[in-house]
Amino acid sequence: MEVRIINPPRIVWVGEKGDIENQHMVDIAMEPDEVIVFKTGYELVRKSWGYYCTPSLNVRLTEQGLRAALTKNKDARYYIVLVLQDKQHEFSAYLEKEKQEFICWMDQQESLEAIEEMAAALSPRLNTANLPAKGKVKTSRR
Repeated sequence: MEVRIINPPRIVWVGEKGDIENQHMVDIAMEPDEVIVFKTGYELVRKSWGYYCTPSLNVRLTEQGLRAALTKNKDARYYIVLVLQDKQHEFSAYLEKEKQEFICWMDQQESLEAIEEMAAALSPRLNTANLPAKGKVKTSRR
C-alpha cells in the first residue's frame, strides 16, 4: 500500500452552491487483498477486480452504526452513501439543502430483496450470467 499525506490539504469546493469545503488529505494506492480499516470499523477492501466499498450492507455495516442509502442528484447521478445511524436527521437536512433525492435504504433485508427482485425482472441483461467476458468491459466515468 502506498500512502501520500497531502500537507497542506487541497481544498475542494462542492455542493449545489459550491459552499461545502472538502479537504483532500491523503492519496492511497492499494494492491489486491489490502484492507483499510477506519476508526469506526468501516472497511474498504481492494480486490484484483475492484473494491468492496462496504462491509455487508445488512449485517456488519449496521453493526458499525452505519446505514447505506441510495440517493440521486438533480443531474440524475446516483450515489451510495453511508449514514451514521444517529445522524439521520442531519442527513435528511443535507439532502434537502443539496436538492438530492432519497431513493431507498440499502441495509434492510426486505429492501435488498426488493432491489434484487426488481433487477431480475427488468431484463435478462442484468443477470450475472451475462457479465462481460474478460477484457470486454466497457466503462464510463461520471
